[in-house]
Amino acid sequence: MALSDRPRVDTFANNSAESVRALTALFYEPNGYISRADIPDKGCDYFIEVVHDGDAKMWRFPLQLKSVQSPKYVDGGVSSPTISNCPDWDI
Repeated sequence: MALSDRPRVDTFANNSAESVRALTALFYEPNGYISRADIPDKGCDYFIEVVHDGDAKMWRFPLQLKSVQSPKYVDGGVSSPTISNCPDWDI
């Protein structure tokens, strides 16, 4: 971007803002999660920590936001190009 260019608030910017709003509405303390933005963003957008019975468990998983208007749904969930293995957590 040149100094004379102005940032665009386009469809991608709006989709990104909406995806962040949706994520923070779902993954927050009353629902049993703490969401932390990974800054600077080097590929992983958020780390989500599990809360159980008021205790932060220090069990974290990475979350990558995808800002698309029409996600592909498969078997009731959103299709993702990458699925990470999560440990078998015993709460």
